[in-house]
Amino acid sequence: MTVLRNILIRLLTTAVTLFGVAVIVFVVIRVVPGNPIAMMLPPVRPMQTLRDYRHNTGSTNPFSSNS
Repeated sequence: MTVLRNILIRLLTTAVTLFGVAVIVFVVIRVVPGNPIAMMLPPVRPMQTLRDYRHNTGSTNPFSSNS
């Protein structure tokens, strides 16, 4: 019985940890200033490339409308 209890405690701890990490990453991405799309593209690029990439990835939409 203690083995099953230890496994369940480990699984619960893992789930809580993964959820916490996901929340922290989400908050950091939303709060930190800057444009992650611009960071992915090469430094020398036409502005239209940035606009096209943002449009294609849906990053021009507000978060609440992304699905």
